[in-house]
Amino acid sequence: RERCLIQFPVGEMQLYGANFINQVSTLFIGTRVHQHFLSYNPRSSKGVKLTEKGQLLYNRAASLISYNDLIIKELTTDTNMIRLGVTTSLVDYSLDYIKSFDDYSDTHFEITEKNTFELLELLKNAMLDLVFIRTPFEMSSHFTYIKLEEDYLVAVGAASFFDTGKDDTISLHDLRDKPMITVRRWKSFIDLAAGTDENTHLDYHFICDDNRTALSLAANEMGVAILPGCIMDNYLQESLVLKEIRSNEELKTNIYIVFPSEEEAEPAVRKFISHVISSFDL
Repeated sequence: RERCLIQFPVGEMQLYGANFINQVSTLFIGTRVHQHFLSYNPRSSKGVKLTEKGQLLYNRAASLISYNDLIIKELTTDTNMIRLGVTTSLVDYSLDYIKSFDDYSDTHFEITEKNTFELLELLKNAMLDLVFIRTPFEMSSHFTYIKLEEDYLVAVGAASFFDTGKDDTISLHDLRDKPMITVRRWKSFIDLAAGTDENTHLDYHFICDDNRTALSLAANEMGVAILPGCIMDNYLQESLVLKEIRSNEELKTNIYIVFPSEEEAEPAVRKFISHVISSFDL
């Protein structure tokens, strides 16, 4: 058997490993999972080693334990609770709905920020009530998907990166000699569109995992970032210039609210979903 896929240093084991193993042992005691967890996580003086199956169990158990306090609170109080998941690019977008929600002062929100795949997994496992996500993602018959709006990618950067003029648009070909910044998730779509614009190849100086990182780089005049437009609604600074992108291929994503079933949801969740949907002529 493979025995050393991941290793935690001794210090991390003391902080996470040993205590975590005790929690999981309690959670699964007397089950085959309990035996597998101990079997797949042999202890040594150098730390805790996880095989592939041990890592899978670690991730699943970590998710359960992290939501333990929330579950207890839901079961032992009369507080209205909404477990909301959002991607980082939609945090401010979702907050607009929370602020305009009539009952938000009497409702507690547990907000989870993760990538789209992780949020859908949590939704599937009933760890979340609903999520705000954007395409691309695969749809499943398990959920209800409601498209809220389209969000186009835009170019943003310091004025020095753009030609002086009043044109609010720019082509990808016009950006070919600029130091470019983008998020890994958008790169393939941008490259596809650039290829249809005089076979343009962009010069990426920074490729990030988080839209906020890309925006910070642009704000520090380190290049031109291509990001979803809704992010700029709250963070466009005076020092930054925003340009819509002219392209043969539409550079856009669709924003969705996703949930399992309104009928099965708690009253507060159903009311919040209705509040979001009522904001649009859907």
